[in-house]
Amino acid sequence: MRPESRIHHAVRMLRRNLRSYAMLSITLVFSFSVLLGYFLFSDSRGYNDFKEIFSSPREIVMAYARSEDPTELQVLKQQVTEQLPGTGAYLYFDVSTRLPQYGDVLANVSVLPNQASIVFREVSDDVIFENYTLPVTVVQGQGFPLGENRAVINRSLFRLLSPSETLPFTLEIPFQMEDGSRILRKVEVVGVCEDLSEVAPYYNSEGVLCAQTQIYVSQSLFSTEELPRLSQRKPLLLIHSNAPEKAAAYAQQFDLVLHAVCRAQNAAIGELHARAKSKALIALVLHGLLCLNLYGCFSNALSDRRYEIGIKRALGAGKGTIVGQFFAEGIMVMLGSILLAVLLITGLAAIYKLYGLLVSGKQWIAYLTPYSLGMFLVSSVGMSLLLSLLFAFRATGTEIAAQLKSE
Repeated sequence: MRPESRIHHAVRMLRRNLRSYAMLSITLVFSFSVLLGYFLFSDSRGYNDFKEIFSSPREIVMAYARSEDPTELQVLKQQVTEQLPGTGAYLYFDVSTRLPQYGDVLANVSVLPNQASIVFREVSDDVIFENYTLPVTVVQGQGFPLGENRAVINRSLFRLLSPSETLPFTLEIPFQMEDGSRILRKVEVVGVCEDLSEVAPYYNSEGVLCAQTQIYVSQSLFSTEELPRLSQRKPLLLIHSNAPEKAAAYAQQFDLVLHAVCRAQNAAIGELHARAKSKALIALVLHGLLCLNLYGCFSNALSDRRYEIGIKRALGAGKGTIVGQFFAEGIMVMLGSILLAVLLITGLAAIYKLYGLLVSGKQWIAYLTPYSLGMFLVSSVGMSLLLSLLFAFRATGTEIAAQLKSE
């Protein structure tokens, strides 16, 4: 029988035994969906857990002192710039203040060098327990570097301070000095950056406005005498190096809090490798269970066809004809079930993504590694060929006389 004739005959037999194959297909779709769904959602979990870590430049190392004394950071800056060619570093300060004209809201002000064009914020990861940094993204108006008397604020603070949401506008910031005095500085807000936290502004039980606030200004806002006298300041050092591991090792010599992207990425890679090992073990168990399940389903489908096979054998159909017919039917059912499983899991992933976006506002990314995709394709196609062949050869084992006598 020619291949096209065999295919047409297989289609006719599928239609004739639609109920039997429909029950088999339901089990196949469920089995392949479980396998693909496990791969997709386990890979997506790892990707979404660490996507921010891998999106941040590996070259960035941030360190800050536990006190207001910047001496250790100044020594570290000198070391890394002298010992690591091509390394750049700048020292800046975070200062806490309150804005009395806006409900006495607490504000964090980063006082940047005049020409700081790359600005990063500190982040801590609760999964791998590592600190790293993310670039500050300006979403409206002008970005960095900041000119004299210019400022960038975060989105939540912008909505609090400027209900009309127009740029630029003038903001007056009070700064506390070490001697207890206070100085006022007027800045022109020219840009808006992303929020550094997902916590929305709120009023506490005492009626005080609580909000995650961030203001970036230039050091040109202060004189050389005023800058060292700012109270409640946290000195920070930002390092950009092609050898970030060495820069982080230099920083460990001091009593500093370290935010190193390279270390966070290495820890994330280690966590993903550990998950991959457990994923391989779980996938192996799933394959075994699915094969047993599918073998049972094919056996049930075959039992419904034994009389038909006996008739074909009685009419002179050889084993090769029977094998070819049932192999073609098995392959068509298996491939159709794989396609339905892919469509089902894709649809569920899209629904889950939309649910996360509407309910929590989080952008969940569906991700499948090439390794997992290859494993699914090899295992599904392999199971299709193996079980279809087994299905076909078991069909030739039907005893003609026994089946005819049973009828």
